[in-house]
Amino acid sequence: MSMFQRRQLLSVMAMSAIFFASISGCQLNSIEDETSHPVYEIMETGTAELIVEAAVAGVFSNTEFSYTITDFSETRRMESRDIRSGDSVFSAEADQGFSFPDPSIYTVKSPNSLTTLGSLPYAVLEEFGTVSFDSPRRLLGFHISLSREQVIELEDLEPEQGSGSSMDLPQFNVLVSGFNRDGMLVDSIRAIPAIATYAESNVALDWFWVDTSLLREIASFSIKVESPIEGLSYILVDNLTTSADFVPDEDFFTIALIPDTQKYSESPDLRALFDAQTTYLADSADTEHIAFASHLGDIVENGEIEAEWQVADAAMRVLDGLLPYGIVPGNHDYVDEWNHPEKGSPYFLSYFPESRFESYSWWVGVSPDRLSSAQIFDTPLGRFLYFHLSVDSPPPTVEWAQGIIDANPGIPTLVTTHAYLRENGRIPVPYLSAMAQGTWEGISADELFTSLIAPNDQIFMVTCGHISAEYHQVSANRSGLGVFEVLQDYQNRKDGGEGFLRLMRFFPGRDIVQMVTYSPWLHTYEIDDDSYFTLSIDFDARF
Repeated sequence: MSMFQRRQLLSVMAMSAIFFASISGCQLNSIEDETSHPVYEIMETGTAELIVEAAVAGVFSNTEFSYTITDFSETRRMESRDIRSGDSVFSAEADQGFSFPDPSIYTVKSPNSLTTLGSLPYAVLEEFGTVSFDSPRRLLGFHISLSREQVIELEDLEPEQGSGSSMDLPQFNVLVSGFNRDGMLVDSIRAIPAIATYAESNVALDWFWVDTSLLREIASFSIKVESPIEGLSYILVDNLTTSADFVPDEDFFTIALIPDTQKYSESPDLRALFDAQTTYLADSADTEHIAFASHLGDIVENGEIEAEWQVADAAMRVLDGLLPYGIVPGNHDYVDEWNHPEKGSPYFLSYFPESRFESYSWWVGVSPDRLSSAQIFDTPLGRFLYFHLSVDSPPPTVEWAQGIIDANPGIPTLVTTHAYLRENGRIPVPYLSAMAQGTWEGISADELFTSLIAPNDQIFMVTCGHISAEYHQVSANRSGLGVFEVLQDYQNRKDGGEGFLRLMRFFPGRDIVQMVTYSPWLHTYEIDDDSYFTLSIDFDARF
């Protein structure tokens, strides 16, 4: 087994996450698959060191640290015996690298054909594999691919509805969990690899870089496959990259987004997830540098049931007096969204009235119907203005918001409104008007953009929930400046959303906003393209 070691400081310069570069005679092409993950393929001879250096550079800009790459280039064995059950444990022996302690449990597949990174060999782990380090360190990432013991016939898999003649193969998740010296879980990473492609060799041809840098310093980690297909799944692992001196950039502040909590408020079995979200924000206010929190609406499932509001009130009260926050009603928060939305949300007004917030210095005020609000709070970039506009806000609310903007010109401004985006753009009609057959005077997302967002250059972001999905886009306002529009809602997942939050990390010195998706209930980060991405904005130039 060989190991590439980097003990000197490496200056990792900013590079695009999508590469078309020639490095020391190694042609590195980036191929975008259907999920937009960069999939790397070696066209000529190269080394694992160059590949990982490129992958790491796409994540860590302007950061100096040393790292070690473990390349399984001499672990190849031509045996064909089956992998037996039991955890696959690597052991680290100082600078000697990782080793297989028991050859009877571990083997390395030798497929007929494989797109490789750096070298043909790789490690094969059964569903669970645990890596223990000689001393705690950061796991920065590694390459994985997927393999199966038996051939899966395509005709045995049902295509998704509407997929036509193409075959949509099932999705695999890979869960990487980090542990401290005492074996206690620190946090986990949920990765969604490139789409699995089965060949006669039973090997998925796509390699995927798993960015695990969000994990804190760990003593060991495990890898688990979450597969929708029955039967054993195996993970092919190469280029394990660790660092003993990597220190993440802590020069950021966070705005936390709490998407639709309706299922948590409705079910007694799920209310603990709502509590876990706000408790995490309260407990992590200092470590995550949280400046503000925004609830995106659909606070409850049934706006007419007071018991659900009591659950929401108790969960949100954890933040009172500790964090500035805003909260806005969604369609489910209305007592009769289907027939008479004009009846509004009396329980919202009862449990989240102006009197609950008006003593705080960051509170600005409410709209004429008291369902929308505004806040101004301090950040390292100066004061931010944040609007929370009720679902399908009526024209008087838009006029009220414009008045506040006129009184506070030039302040970086965000807007939360519940129903704004779907997975391919803005929602074209007012949701409540459609349900109530035109009896509601609210405006659509497009009208909100045209009447309030596009004319005001200081509005740079709109966040929303409502549609159970993740999606983001950038729209040009009247001046041609970009407005980030971001959807996040997890209500249709297991347990009403698994407790996932969106953490928007603003890095003033780097002119970026890093979007991080995290569940304090599962202690898990999600790093697919719609869950973990970066937005670029030059605040000095724009404001």
